[in-house]
Parts: sequence; structure tokens; C-alpha cells
Amino acid sequence: MRWQDRRLDFAGLQRQYTQRRRAAEFAVTHPGHLVLFDVLESARGGDLRPPRLSTVSW
Repeated sequence: MRWQDRRLDFAGLQRQYTQRRRAAEFAVTHPGHLVLFDVLESARGGDLRPPRLSTVSW
């Protein structure tokens, strides 16, 4: 993700990748950030985490 004026700037991120000749300059002046999310629950499947070991019958 790229931030501009305290907001996400997806268009700016796209420009950064389309102008390969200036990619190194953009990386210094307008750094991007990797944002990751865990998906722990879905609308259809409910809880996606594996069962606790204490509830598994061996």
C-alpha cells in the first residue's frame, strides 16, 4: 500500500510500478508498505481455525 496525505493512494502505487525507469527514485521518495490480514472466519464456513488440541479425540 502507499500512503499520501494520511490516506491510501492506490493510483500512486500503480504509477510507481508503471514507471520502471524511476522505480528506484519512487521507492525512496514514496515507499510502499506490505499489509497482511489473517482470515479467521468466513460468512459461509464460520471459524476457519483448526480445532484446539484439547477438543480432538485421539
